[in-house]
Amino acid sequence: MLKSPDDADVIALKVISTLTEAFQLSESIRVQIGASIGISIYPKHGDNIESLMDHADIALYQAKDNGRGCFAYFSKI
Repeated sequence: MLKSPDDADVIALKVISTLTEAFQLSESIRVQIGASIGISIYPKHGDNIESLMDHADIALYQAKDNGRGCFAYFSKI
């Protein structure tokens, strides 16, 4: 549970950092993946799971538009 909405920044950055670390699948195969994260906060961005998930999905596409390894909060703009 987040102590404040700003804690989502810290968690998002930690998740992105962890997921972007390269890892070895085999002796000859090294893999690196990326992640973008969309964030919606209750009750600011919605008061039920459906609206929060919809808004997080919109924020995800905003994050992807900003480039690889980004996160974004839902914004109505």
